[in-house]
Amino acid sequence: LYDSMLGAGLTPRTRLVGSGNGLQRNRLLAGLVRDALGLPLVSPRQSEEAARGAATLAAIAVGELTAAEATARLVHVASPA
Repeated sequence: LYDSMLGAGLTPRTRLVGSGNGLQRNRLLAGLVRDALGLPLVSPRQSEEAARGAATLAAIAVGELTAAEATARLVHVASPA
């Protein structure tokens, strides 16, 4: 899949960012994804990414944060697994 995406013009990536309990709590699944795509896998340091994302979008929508501020302040990933 990744090779097909590269063939279609995707800029090569240096890592995968995965979220959700499936990848964060299941080392076997995370390893399979990492190995299949041949890239290191990182995940957010915080849990409940969907709720955090919704709150972030709401803060941007009402003008409390800009998208750049939200990204810099709220999005952090752990080291590759």
